Amino acid sequence: STRTCYNFYTPGSSVPSPFTSSGSRSSGGGGGGIARMAPKGKIFSDNGKFGVKDGYGGIVTPAIYDELIDFSEASDYIGFCKVKQGGKYGILWPTERKPVVPVKYDEIKKLNSSTALVKSNGKVGIIQLLASDKMEIVIPVKYDELGPLDSYCLWARQGDKFGLISILNTVLIPIKYDDITDFSLKAVMVKKDDKYGLINVRNEVVLPLEYESISAVSEGLAWILKGGKWGLINANCEILAAPQYDTVFAQTDGRVWLNNKAMATKNGRRITINRQGKEEGN
Repeated sequence: STRTCYNFYTPGSSVPSPFTSSGSRSSGGGGGGIARMAPKGKIFSDNGKFGVKDGYGGIVTPAIYDELIDFSEASDYIGFCKVKQGGKYGILWPTERKPVVPVKYDEIKKLNSSTALVKSNGKVGIIQLLASDKMEIVIPVKYDELGPLDSYCLWARQGDKFGLISILNTVLIPIKYDDITDFSLKAVMVKKDDKYGLINVRNEVVLPLEYESISAVSEGLAWILKGGKWGLINANCEILAAPQYDTVFAQTDGRVWLNNKAMATKNGRRITINRQGKEEGN
């Protein structure tokens, strides 16, 4: 399973955000309830600087910024704008004189219409826009990397260690593991000292960190390797077959499962295994 990372280096990329564009953590996000310019305004430049004019040509944001990019997802108005001034970035609502997000960050990446990843001094966090003049730092700017895991969780890296936090900035799994990736709805896979295990969001170990390998879930099942022997678990992290097989074979088209059967070897014999982890016809 791969781990998706928020980053600043893929223009136009779409990375899922656990924060909804309507502001799931508080009322009124994405410019909701804010007076909008009608008809739609436009970004203009003057002497190499950028500002915003309303639909009638009046200046609502003076041309004082080195960059100005519309963050809104609307076709009928200009909303929150990413601005750059003096090498730093902030976020501005055009009709407000003062940026809602101070122009102090080294970079800002839009996650959706009301949330953004911010970077300062090599650390990242997440801010949420609540109104034209109000924002909240929902994830402190103290992590080396952040990325989405599901609709409630983010993986986080500090130094060379990984853990899991919620969108409310609650630490779910301590940041002490060498790696962390998604496994299933029931658990995440963690690595420590070259061993793998499964832990749920309550920080409960559901599969001990004693395996050399845990495969990604495929068709509701995953293979586990311990002491050089393969076993089988399901997406609920239940062991169906204890590690005992020397080899698991790829069958037609590289598929391990064919007609709900897998092929393996044990003690030099070829074994057929069903999806319940039971041996058949051997």
